[in-house]
Amino acid sequence: VAINVTDIDAAIKWYGDVLGFSVEKRDFIRGFRGKNALLKHGDFRIELFENEKIVPRPEEQNPPPGTEMLGFRQLAFSVADLHKFTEMLEGKGVDITMKRPDGTVLFIRDNSGNVLEFSG
Repeated sequence: VAINVTDIDAAIKWYGDVLGFSVEKRDFIRGFRGKNALLKHGDFRIELFENEKIVPRPEEQNPPPGTEMLGFRQLAFSVADLHKFTEMLEGKGVDITMKRPDGTVLFIRDNSGNVLEFSG
């Protein structure tokens, strides 16, 4: 999974502090005009990319209610104990944007605004 971020150093810290990822390597793509990092958590890897052309989606480009946009919607993870995981996120001050009423899924945003989903 490759994720565009607004500040790679802040994103590396956020993914490390909140989700336990560590840096495997940085700036590993020759010729890439920007910064990149490969993060790992166990056997799972994510790539982060930052360059001056990456900008947040303007609010006016969010889809109208009842519609969806083509492309990346969210990155989903499964956790062993969603209740404990939720308590950990809340303890770290992470903004939980939505919880399913049945307690099976929650959504957060990373520090660049990308949506992450967790299910138990």
